[in-house]
Amino acid sequence: MKLTNYTNLDSQSLRSVICAVHTAEGKRRGKRLHTWNKDLTIDVVHSQERTGERGYSGYASIHGYFALLRIPHKSIPCNLHIFGGLWRHELWHLYGIRHKDFPRSIMWFHENPPTPFLIKALSRFDFENIPVKGT
Repeated sequence: MKLTNYTNLDSQSLRSVICAVHTAEGKRRGKRLHTWNKDLTIDVVHSQERTGERGYSGYASIHGYFALLRIPHKSIPCNLHIFGGLWRHELWHLYGIRHKDFPRSIMWFHENPPTPFLIKALSRFDFENIPVKGT
């Protein structure tokens, strides 16, 4: 997996969160994403939206090799569970799942409290917001 971070967030923290969600989802499904080791590219960028939850969005192709994760403007902290929910949503697309087959908790991750799955997957992290570079 190649991660390109165009944000002010700490790259190692982003990578750790992305890997934790992927590992948990892989265990739940009984298989890891087929493109994980070599072909998958993930770009993380700041959104043009400056307002909280509306700043989180993404794109991933069905059964694809690329994901784009947009997070709020750098002046707004990036919430660990909302980012994890965004990544899980896009990860499902990479697994080949379309919106019509998503449960509400994954489709509208930013409008619902974190799922028990996400809380468990991210429980090892001791921060509420993903750290910025140099902190």
